Amino acid sequence: VKKLITRYFGKFEAKPSYQEQDLTQGIKASEQKDHHLKDSSLPSVLKYIYPTAAFKHREELIASLIDAALTGGNNARLQRKLVDGESNNGKAAAIFVDAGIDSNKFFGHFKIVAKPIDENRDANLTRIAQVIDEELADLATNGLKPEEFKKLIDQMEASKVYELDSQHSRIGELAHYKREGEDWQNSLKDLEDLKTISNDEIKAYVSKHLIPNNRYSLTVHGSGQDLALDYQQGLDGKNIDDAKATDAEEKILSPEQLDKLITLSKGISKLDVKLTGLEKTKYPNGMQLFFKQDSSLPLVFADVNFEGGSLSVPEEMSSSLGMLNSLLAETGTYNPNSKRRLDKQEIEKLEESLGMSFHQGTGIDTGHIHLASLSKNTERALALANEQLCYPAILATENPEIVKIVEEEFARQKKQSIDMMRMIHNVLNGIEAAETFAKAIYPKGHKHYQKTLEEAIKDIENIKLDDVRRLYQQLFHAQNAQITVVGDINKQDIDSKLVPMLDSWNEAQHGSQRKADYSRIAEVPAPKASLKLITSKDNKPETTVIIGNPMGIQQDDADYLPAMLANQILGSGFNSRLFAKVREERGLVYSIGSMIMPMRNGSGPFTINLGCDPKNTKHAISETVATVNKFLEEGITEQELDLAKSSAKKGFAMHQFNSRASTCSALSGLQLRDKDENYVNNFDKEIDSITKEQVMAAAQKFIKPKNFTIVATKPKDFRMSEASLTQEQNSQTQAKQYAVAA
Repeated sequence: VKKLITRYFGKFEAKPSYQEQDLTQGIKASEQKDHHLKDSSLPSVLKYIYPTAAFKHREELIASLIDAALTGGNNARLQRKLVDGESNNGKAAAIFVDAGIDSNKFFGHFKIVAKPIDENRDANLTRIAQVIDEELADLATNGLKPEEFKKLIDQMEASKVYELDSQHSRIGELAHYKREGEDWQNSLKDLEDLKTISNDEIKAYVSKHLIPNNRYSLTVHGSGQDLALDYQQGLDGKNIDDAKATDAEEKILSPEQLDKLITLSKGISKLDVKLTGLEKTKYPNGMQLFFKQDSSLPLVFADVNFEGGSLSVPEEMSSSLGMLNSLLAETGTYNPNSKRRLDKQEIEKLEESLGMSFHQGTGIDTGHIHLASLSKNTERALALANEQLCYPAILATENPEIVKIVEEEFARQKKQSIDMMRMIHNVLNGIEAAETFAKAIYPKGHKHYQKTLEEAIKDIENIKLDDVRRLYQQLFHAQNAQITVVGDINKQDIDSKLVPMLDSWNEAQHGSQRKADYSRIAEVPAPKASLKLITSKDNKPETTVIIGNPMGIQQDDADYLPAMLANQILGSGFNSRLFAKVREERGLVYSIGSMIMPMRNGSGPFTINLGCDPKNTKHAISETVATVNKFLEEGITEQELDLAKSSAKKGFAMHQFNSRASTCSALSGLQLRDKDENYVNNFDKEIDSITKEQVMAAAQKFIKPKNFTIVATKPKDFRMSEASLTQEQNSQTQAKQYAVAA
């Protein structure tokens, strides 16, 4: 490492140290501390900023404990009182609340941020402010309760062990300490020091820093519905013809630049991933196991996949899957045999004490569960997971008290889902473009068909609680499950504890397992070329453009890896053709990139997404299409292919197998595709064997400019029409560029 650092950085001369300044004096005491912003384009929010001291090891640990006590999980103070509604007879005031410390060698600040529920917004903002002040006052006077203190220490201890599973996370913390002038060795004993912090220190910190007269606040009164016409002046009198395209000389990357990139990447392009010690077992009940023992850290990770997923649910009920997962988490468990009831807070307390995380969910064509635990607590973690799998409260229909709790939570979840949909739809730029694009290339009922906001809301409103109960029993079965386990556990414990747990889960369900309907993700023919312009509801000064076509390549097709390399060269990353030409050379877009979406038993579209100034829309589209056409007509260079191969191999090695958690996830995905360690160990060779001809054959198969669907948005008051985007130009070059769009 030292040799490489000297080689690449040793030639630079040291610069004089910059003069340290006391930046804490930047805000005068006389300045206004409370700010209110009325802007209907933004979601409502309340943000508190408390100036604190510069970065110091012990103060950082104290602040992290306070942060965890306020917002560190579902059982934290502000989460319970504001999001769960504990402080207001069960009525939530906020969608989310978060806190945290941010400090450097000069100064720091502690922040608290809350997003109120828009219904009764002003009352909710008042309630949020009141609860925050009450909790901070309680901490200043009483500190942490003994059981709360123990819970937070357990929680942080587990967090530190999991952090060791990521070299990137650990080295980042070491660098943070060094950069901020603190002894980096303190970061190695933070857990030890955390246990020595006293309640008096907690109270003193809150009393000094987290008090109202040391606070700056920003309250945004907005709904995310409409945009105040702040941009009106910039749009008045403007139209698409005000922009003039430049005829810059075309140069993607010079041979010298490419050679330099290749040279720099050579050292990291041969990160051989050799997977050894993988055990494979098939059980009599049809379950299959991938197991890799690794006892270098006291952690166990397990993923279980089973047939089902959103393709096995009627199209009109697909929106209920997210609600099902939330409902399971929010309502807890009830075991009718033992009469044992665990609510959400009790489950989280147990998970924190065990250093455990547990999640159930659904994918495209599978259901899945994920379990992680400190290895010393694996048996107890499995017992808790078994309780959650076999006895969710939503199935306790014979207990009136539990039924009432579930019904109330179901009604809250429906309302919250609709509120969140509306907020996302109104805040995220380009969502109308995504809806229109999907509708143009996929028929209703296809998995990739994008429902309108109104359609999605109607589906949620029509969902019945009995439908959700039935879905759980029909979807969550471990029959023929594919199990992946990585970590500090032996095969005997898997056979005697994990597999029986999954067997008992199967026995607890009563519905027949649903099969995935793969016809809903079948390849569709590319439609005729079209261009659609959408007028946004507001005046956000940006155009979103989506260009693409249905693709028709699956993950296990012979041309999948060549297609992946083709996309890498065309539009993925800073060295891609589209980024270099359309953004860097011509300056027509803020962002641009292409994406392919192959799946195990189906495929999604090929898309190019770009964002630009509205007046550049026409030229951005034409330049993008021209760059794609030239890519397909002229092909790629050996240098481009070498760089793409290096990137693919590096990504495979560094991202999928750099920790036990990522290894478990990667093996789980490979098991679903009927791959094993041979696929991993031969990946470099497979990539290296791909030729330019194979890459271009795949590109010409899945990229179809003559069938491009193009969707663009425009601000409400900006003069732009579909005709203005497709009109013929005088010059032969520009006419060719516009041919596809026209």
